[in-house]
Amino acid sequence: MPRKKTEKKKPVKMVQRSLLDLLADDSSSAARDTVRGMLACRDRKGIGEWRGLLAVPPGTLAEEIISAFHVGSDIPLEIPFFTMLHWLAGHLLKNDVSLLLPDGVTPVRTDLWTVLLASSGAGKTFVETHMRAAIGKAETKRIESPLTGIASGAAFVDELARHNKGLWIRDEFGQFLKQISKAGGNLEEVKDILLRLHDSRPIERKTKKYEIVIDDPALAILGLSVAETFADQVSPNDMVDGFAQRFGFIIAQKDPDRPMKDYPLYQIRSAGWAEKWKALTASIAHEQYTATPEAIEGYKTAFTALIPTSHIPPSFYRRILWRAHKYALVFHILTGRGHEKNLDAQDYGWAARAASLHIHDAISLLSSHGMGDLERLIQRVEELKLEAAKTGEQLTPRTVIRRISAVKTAAQARELLLLAE
Repeated sequence: MPRKKTEKKKPVKMVQRSLLDLLADDSSSAARDTVRGMLACRDRKGIGEWRGLLAVPPGTLAEEIISAFHVGSDIPLEIPFFTMLHWLAGHLLKNDVSLLLPDGVTPVRTDLWTVLLASSGAGKTFVETHMRAAIGKAETKRIESPLTGIASGAAFVDELARHNKGLWIRDEFGQFLKQISKAGGNLEEVKDILLRLHDSRPIERKTKKYEIVIDDPALAILGLSVAETFADQVSPNDMVDGFAQRFGFIIAQKDPDRPMKDYPLYQIRSAGWAEKWKALTASIAHEQYTATPEAIEGYKTAFTALIPTSHIPPSFYRRILWRAHKYALVFHILTGRGHEKNLDAQDYGWAARAASLHIHDAISLLSSHGMGDLERLIQRVEELKLEAAKTGEQLTPRTVIRRISAVKTAAQARELLLLAE
């Protein structure tokens, strides 16, 4: 029977095509798992006061730094907190300190890769400069890997060979990710190099004049970027199925209880930070620490309590779990227990809390990459299912395509029907 001409489709904003296509692509199971996991967690609420307090061990240098920035500035506290964690991670990496998992085979290094997003003028550069001076320029210079002047893959390998292992802090990181993802660009080769670096695979570069071989590459990365422009620099495809998934994301938002007008000058009391940093790093008594089976069980318990849902897909869960091993070692040292060789449930509890911040912010970030539009499509499918149920009919992919203009293929319609369930 021909469709009535008077029937009108309810308008739905067009979801970014690559995200919906990934859901409908049978070859992108990892992407589908990731998006489904994000959707399952999308209703997670924040924590009272500053949400990151749940991941700051009391009595530590990290807490002192957070308190100083809280009292003396309007800077989002995620910025000094994760800067502190990554400097400590870089120190451990520079000194070849690792964690051995219960299998007795797999070593884990603190090569954390994080993208920290904040509004322009939020204080990212100020935090980095002030903390570098307070902890000691000589100390932080020894930790940092200044991969400067990178204009090609060859230049990146040259710099990495000189500055392997340590912390790379890079501003305008969203623009950097965009450049290395550009096909045919000067930095296209850097993306493949970073993928090998992430997996600690040997990196080689041969020319007629010389040969460079980096057998044991490792790098902690703290990328700083402007939150408002990041969605234009990193594609939805990268966010759910590609290179950007190697990073943990943190969104640093302004605190409405600390308005800019109250801070004409930043006054950060940082006396004693250098001495406390030295004491902290001096407590590191082992080159390789051990995670006991009891520690892993403690982490699982804490993670389940913080993320109360059974819908996180295995692939997404494993990614967060693996990052938490690195955090566990960092927190073990941060809490002043570097003399103890074995990590326990307390270390993994703090790691789980830090991991939960990454989950929350990845969900928020995906909302600006088409996730919000995707949720509206799912809501529209749910409305159509209710309409069909009233008449005793079953909603089919064909009807979804006919009623929602943004849905173009049967595969897309089937995936939306699945998500609506």
